[in-house]
Amino acid sequence: MSSPPGRLSRLVRPFFSLMTLHRHEKTADDQTPHADYRSSTHSSRIIFETLEPRVLLSVGLTAGYAFDEASGTAAADASGQAIVGTLINDPAWTTGNYGNAVNLDGVNDYVSLGNSASLQLTGSMTLSGWINASAFPVGDVAVVSKRSGIDEIGFELDISNDTGPRTIGFKLTNSVGSLMVRYGATTLQTNAWYHVAGVYDAATQNLHLYLNGQLDDGVLQGTVTASQQNSTFDVTIGRRPGATGYEFAGRIDDVRIYDRPLAVAEIQTDMAVSLGAPSVLSIDRVDPTPTNATSVQWTVIFNEPVTGVDPTDFALAASGVTGATITNVVGSGVSYTVTAGTGTGNGTLGLTLVDNDSIVDEGANPLGDLGEGNGTFTGPSYSINKTPPLPSGLVSGWSFNEVSGASATDSSGNNNTATLVNGVARTPGNYGGGSRSMA
Repeated sequence: MSSPPGRLSRLVRPFFSLMTLHRHEKTADDQTPHADYRSSTHSSRIIFETLEPRVLLSVGLTAGYAFDEASGTAAADASGQAIVGTLINDPAWTTGNYGNAVNLDGVNDYVSLGNSASLQLTGSMTLSGWINASAFPVGDVAVVSKRSGIDEIGFELDISNDTGPRTIGFKLTNSVGSLMVRYGATTLQTNAWYHVAGVYDAATQNLHLYLNGQLDDGVLQGTVTASQQNSTFDVTIGRRPGATGYEFAGRIDDVRIYDRPLAVAEIQTDMAVSLGAPSVLSIDRVDPTPTNATSVQWTVIFNEPVTGVDPTDFALAASGVTGATITNVVGSGVSYTVTAGTGTGNGTLGLTLVDNDSIVDEGANPLGDLGEGNGTFTGPSYSINKTPPLPSGLVSGWSFNEVSGASATDSSGNNNTATLVNGVARTPGNYGGGSRSMA
């Protein structure tokens, strides 16, 4: 299946440490490192707070699995929560919708995520992933589940035939212990890739299903309440942890668990962007603008360490400026600096990173995923002004660079235009054409 368009950046991996500055009201016992400032009416302080290296997350992403490892029994959590998935009973690594995926046998293969506190959800949530089932059993097929057995408590995104045809199913337990479930409207087929997502909005008390980024709500059963009940079981991918007979046969890729309800645009973004793909977070100017400098720089920040960044990955967008060229690219990991000569003329000069799949992460995933152009990112422009500044205090100034006419423009900006009287001739001067000859 071809990769969908519209790649957007994801913020899911650590890439820098920060120092923050903020105002803080002073108290008598406050021992925080600071710099005080005072006035006659107020005493406040600036707090210098060094933060630990942190992870910038897609908001509310509790766990995420690209399944791009290709070997071993561990699946890395891209959310930064370190909820490592463990492959049980030897699922196979195979080609996925993006990069690699896990291939489950439908008998006893699954991926266990454990039962950490962040997975014990009782409020809003979103479950999503890419699936390609090779076969359907008699009953439901679990995609992501924390559902128990007999009492059936906990959440589950599955493929269900409860309404007759095979559709998506999104099952939860409401606040009084009863089932609340939304079924999809579209019949699913085997050996086809689908992006499936279930959204529970506790605030609005709604359950919604999305198939390939589009609303797919079918039958709703039960009363949707403002909270859901959590089970004591582990979260698993490819089976129901509290019972047998719900094992998934086929490939599962790019699974995500959120602790909030995603909007349709966010689901479409997740559908279009693999958890395993690097992306550009920002391109920023280094130097002040406007500028008359002969060269300028930009910093380019990626969401994870990448290699293969060189001048061929960038293009300059020039307007009114000629002869501008990229002269150097230096950096490593997540941060690179691009230098460009500004050429001649006045105008604007911008920088664009042009994705040609040569920039890759440590797992050899190309920028924005496979396909040229899906990781392209345009940065801000400089205003280039090579006109020399006028001296301070200039009242009037005439260059006499006009080649005809009987007037000479005042370059001071004070509009003291000179008038050439009695046929003063124009002739080459010390600078440009600027001189006048008087008999």
